[in-house]
Amino acid sequence: MKKHTLLPEILIFSIIFLGCILPPFFTTAENIEQETFTNWTFPWQALGHGLFATILYILSLKLLPKKDFDDRFSRGQFFLFFLLIPFTLSFGTLFSVSLVMKFFALIFKADSVLTVQKPDSLISILFCVLLFANSAFYEEVIYRFYFPEALLRFVKIKPHKKWLEITLNILIEVTGACVFAFAHLYSGYFSVINAFLAHIILRICFKKSGNIWGGFAAHFVYNMISLILL
Repeated sequence: MKKHTLLPEILIFSIIFLGCILPPFFTTAENIEQETFTNWTFPWQALGHGLFATILYILSLKLLPKKDFDDRFSRGQFFLFFLLIPFTLSFGTLFSVSLVMKFFALIFKADSVLTVQKPDSLISILFCVLLFANSAFYEEVIYRFYFPEALLRFVKIKPHKKWLEITLNILIEVTGACVFAFAHLYSGYFSVINAFLAHIILRICFKKSGNIWGGFAAHFVYNMISLILL
């Protein structure tokens, strides 16, 4: 019988880590402004990220948390309990946390380091929607789904003691939150804290619902409203 090896999965994980997780740590506010928030052109890069995330999501579906959905759920009930409620709770919590962080930022006079130019035409609004939709989907797949779930899969195969597995699981979740948080360092330390809390909220949404769609919708709507209120 052929022995199962994690080598291909580890190789793919390493490539994604180097190509997707590390680059944002070297992003500057100037680069983000020039590429994203002051030049609303067709978001080719975001679309490429969205396509990559779609392929990765499809190929990695086996990493999804196992949920025993009751067959008696109608489509309407499924939509309500596994999409609409997760979206509503996640968005409400994200927005509340953001308001609190904005309040503290005002107290400590921590102005945003980003200069944002709002879209001022129908076509630029369309490009903005495409950008934010693809970016939110990409981040949900990479940070809330693939990165932590792949690490958890590696861990579950290795430890032989329950306490060690639990400890490693906690470390992985904290690491995932820190990685997402410091990927936003270009926009200041208050954004890092906000991103850390946002990751926890969206990660809970993912784990409880067993899918990325409620979190993706909350993430996208939150980003759009944040742009409007800036």
